[in-house]
Amino acid sequence: MNAPNSWNPRFVAYARSRGMTPDEVVEADRTTFPGGCMAGYIVWNSRHISAYLTETKLDRNNLILFPDQYTEWLARRYARGQLALALEAS
Repeated sequence: MNAPNSWNPRFVAYARSRGMTPDEVVEADRTTFPGGCMAGYIVWNSRHISAYLTETKLDRNNLILFPDQYTEWLARRYARGQLALALEAS
């Protein structure tokens, strides 16, 4: 098991959104997305970036210039493991 502080905080938010620990979500995604075990996180993060930009009315440059603001937004949103946005790509 990895030390709690070794996980990327955005991945921790992804795990919390699924009601799991980071270790649990890694194992679950290996089964769900064979050959692309990070696919679930990538789709989830892309959808959340879009939601963040819509909610804050910022543009994508803000993610490059101020990445911690997005990370903090995710941490607030998933502090208690709220439900995730759907993983399906549209």
